[in-house]
Amino acid sequence: MNNLTPNQIFFPKHFEELERIKKDGVSFAYYTTADTAYELIKNQELWLRSITVLNDYTEFTHGKKLLIDLINESNEGKKLKAIFDELVPNLFDEVFSAFQRFESHLRNDFQIMCLTEHHIEKNAIGRLSMWRAYGGKNGVAIIFKREFFQLLVEKYFDFSNVAYLEKENLNNEIKI
Repeated sequence: MNNLTPNQIFFPKHFEELERIKKDGVSFAYYTTADTAYELIKNQELWLRSITVLNDYTEFTHGKKLLIDLINESNEGKKLKAIFDELVPNLFDEVFSAFQRFESHLRNDFQIMCLTEHHIEKNAIGRLSMWRAYGGKNGVAIIFKREFFQLLVEKYFDFSNVAYLEKENLNNEIKI
C-alpha cells in the first residue's frame, strides 16, 4: 500500500503546485492601492472577498459547469463514478447531488484572496499587467515572504492556483 494522502490522490495538480512552491521558494505579491495596503498593514489584516464580486464573477460558474459536464458526459466522469461505486455503492451520486444542492452556498460563502507569484529575478518591479489592473494611480505590491505564506497555508488557509481550462483541457487533466 502506498502512503499517498487524500489530497495527493484526489488533487494531484494542487499537491504538485504546493510542492513546487515550497521547493522553488516562491514568494507572492498582492497588488492593490496604497490606501488599501496602508489599512492592511496598519490593522495587521488580510482581506478576503466573495467570489461573487470578482472582476470576472463567471469564473466560478464556468468551472462548475465544466466539472458537471465532465462528470455527466465524459468517459472520465463515468470511470470516476465507477471507482467510487466499487468502494461504496451510491456514494458518488450522494456526494455529487449534495454538491449540486449546495452550489449557491459555495458561491455565496466562498471567500478568496488573489495573489500572484513573485520572482525577483524575473520581475523585480512586479508584473505590468497587475499594476495596470490593480495599482491605479497610487499602486503598491505587498510581497509576502514564502515563510509567512507557508505558515498561512499550513495553519489557516488552503491554497490553489487558478487553471483557466476549457472542456478538452479539463478532460485531459482528469485522466483516470
